[in-house]
Amino acid sequence: MKIKLLKPSAFLIIAVVALLSIGFFSACEEKDDVIIVEGTVLSILHPCYGNSILISVKNNNIGANGNFAISNDSTLEFQNAIGIPLFYKFDDSTSINYQMEGFDKIKNLTQDGKIKFECKLKSSSDDILFESNVICPMLYSSPNVPLYVVTKVINYQN
Repeated sequence: MKIKLLKPSAFLIIAVVALLSIGFFSACEEKDDVIIVEGTVLSILHPCYGNSILISVKNNNIGANGNFAISNDSTLEFQNAIGIPLFYKFDDSTSINYQMEGFDKIKNLTQDGKIKFECKLKSSSDDILFESNVICPMLYSSPNVPLYVVTKVINYQN
């Protein structure tokens, strides 16, 4: 049985193509897809409810539909909603370095406020933006919505 070896030039071509493919796919996986979102603040959700701002967005197919029990007597219904981190919890007293263009202008966004911003889908490295050091009873939970991290505020109005 005779084994046929590749010529050095064929081996070199295969090696170069393999390395370029690995580099290309690695670069694609690390790229954050930034999108522009416009919406209305539905609720400011404090620590026991997810430490986020619930926003009903105009963009199709990025949010979730559902309802959320705010208290025993009150339920919030939402359509096409997403969650973003609470802005006011990041100040000079926290150790979290939240990099966002326009952060200082938007910290006091209120319920029913309109906001337009650039954002990316939350990754595991962004978990700290939604964490809380408050111990909450099991009856509290956050709404089941996709979480996004704001990278730039384009426009807002309270």
